Amino acid sequence: MDRKERTTQLFMELEKEQDPEKKRAIQNEIIKINQKLIYPVIHAYSRDLSQDLYAVCLEGLFKATKAYRPEKGIEFSTFATAVMKNEVRMHIKFFVGRGGRLWTKIQQTKEEIIAEGVEPTREMVCKRLGISE
Repeated sequence: MDRKERTTQLFMELEKEQDPEKKRAIQNEIIKINQKLIYPVIHAYSRDLSQDLYAVCLEGLFKATKAYRPEKGIEFSTFATAVMKNEVRMHIKFFVGRGGRLWTKIQQTKEEIIAEGVEPTREMVCKRLGISE
């Protein structure tokens, strides 16, 4: 059974389930089998795998499992991707600012450090930018 079929089956089970613990277990399984949807969303905003963006996308995936309604006729992957992208945009807007200037400076600083042949750490980037972690 492929991811799409299994996800559809799990949402059918979720709809019928009454026990909150079993519902959480089903939601967790939906998240687990759909985690690969996170990577294209991250790469749309960043060239490297950011733990922050991964966490934001994971939160979006969780929200998508709670808000998804199969009867609307939209595939879960399409819906979840839209929710994750919205979460990332809100994260950037809230934490980085509307213009995204800090985000751009962080990415440029990371690239400069990489060009020096060193793997950038959060501490290194923050120190060069003169900001706190």
